[in-house]
Amino acid sequence: FEEIVKNYQVSSSIVVRALETIPIELVREAVPVSNLADRHYVESFALMAQGRLAKEGLTDLLRALAEHPEMTADEAATAAGLAGVNEADVEKAVKAIIAGKVDLVRSKGERAAAPLMGLVMKELRGKADGGIVSAILKKEIQNILNQ
Repeated sequence: FEEIVKNYQVSSSIVVRALETIPIELVREAVPVSNLADRHYVESFALMAQGRLAKEGLTDLLRALAEHPEMTADEAATAAGLAGVNEADVEKAVKAIIAGKVDLVRSKGERAAAPLMGLVMKELRGKADGGIVSAILKKEIQNILNQ
């Protein structure tokens, strides 16, 4: 915990979740969490700090690493389809989803953000940080409302 918080720009609550809660969740799914070594956690948080993994993808990454402990976090993220997307890709996904839901945006206004957020996060499957998605989503909703 101390090494990760000291060396990587990540929230301590996310680190606690990764070290305490996620392994319990994975054990319930019969994932061999005993295969996880310290390096797996450190590498996972290195990816998060670099913006290459969203916190939403951490559980899937740790599952992949537990099932394939010989892999690096980078290899496991790629194999699990968790490689992060950049802001332009997030914006593209948001615009594509909003394009099909313009009526929802016009009828609900800013309240359309919550259902649209769920659709975007489902589409990106842990590849993008929720805060970035939310900011882009709100901007795009405002663009439609201002037309």
